[in-house]
Amino acid sequence: MKLKLFLVTAVLAVVPVWMCAQVSTGTMTGEVTDSSGAAMRDAEVRITDVGKNISRTVVTDSAGLFSVPDLLPGQYKIDVSHAGFQPQSKVGLVLSIGQTITTNFVMQPGTQKEKMEVVGLAQQLIDTTTSTLGGVIPEKLVQDLPLNGRNFENLILLVAGVAPAAQGALAPGVSTGLYNINGARSAGNSFLIDGADVVPAAAGSVDILPNLESVGEFQVLASDFSAEYGRALGGVINAHLRSGANSFHGSLFEYFRNDFLDATPPFSPIKLPYKFNQYGGSIGGPIIKNKLFFFGDYQGERIRQSATSRTTVPC
Repeated sequence: MKLKLFLVTAVLAVVPVWMCAQVSTGTMTGEVTDSSGAAMRDAEVRITDVGKNISRTVVTDSAGLFSVPDLLPGQYKIDVSHAGFQPQSKVGLVLSIGQTITTNFVMQPGTQKEKMEVVGLAQQLIDTTTSTLGGVIPEKLVQDLPLNGRNFENLILLVAGVAPAAQGALAPGVSTGLYNINGARSAGNSFLIDGADVVPAAAGSVDILPNLESVGEFQVLASDFSAEYGRALGGVINAHLRSGANSFHGSLFEYFRNDFLDATPPFSPIKLPYKFNQYGGSIGGPIIKNKLFFFGDYQGERIRQSATSRTTVPC
């Protein structure tokens, strides 16, 4: 019994992406027709995660429609085939968190020639399946934009309709991590990490803050979001954590600051000694190619100020 419990715990710890909630994934839909515009039933549609080389295959229904939900954010390609028709592929599809990408196919008679189309990013950004207002901060911005303290929450203000909460919204002099979204109070916001709610009761700010190296992208929903997001009365901040792929990837960093470059504070004759180090890294890759992957990260910081020193290592 103890061995079984250990094995179950180990599997859940290694592959948490299996349990990702629906709100942290995306969907791909579309229609398959022939050259006359008639719907093609039983066409085979294969959707492949390019980074992991993992595929899901479905067939179109009687109306020629297909829908593949619960796809993790990433780069995809779609292959469509049907007996007696030329196979078609669409590549360059970048699925974001909470997004629905619609791609339609018109099949031509024949079996010898394959057609491949690269879908432009502007075309993918048009989502006619929802009236939700908000925005997505992609992984490139999360990793490239300079952030004081390396806190991804600072990027929430890039989305229209978001403003920092007033000082003292939670406690006197405190507004960090609190935002008024679409005019609502910060206490009504919901923070999700891969679909899991991480906001303590009536707080309105995140309780578990992932390191910046582990954040892939995140979505801010300002209004008109669906009931699946639960109790949020303000906005929803939904972050997706990075994962491994078939190729190894990682990073190392260290940020340093001291009083040598600081200005002397107003009305003070001296500068207090100050040294700040923030360091860490990440690594991800395959355990079994095309099947099992891993990703891990670490971040620590050390602050020395005046005659005292302290060391903190965030989880």
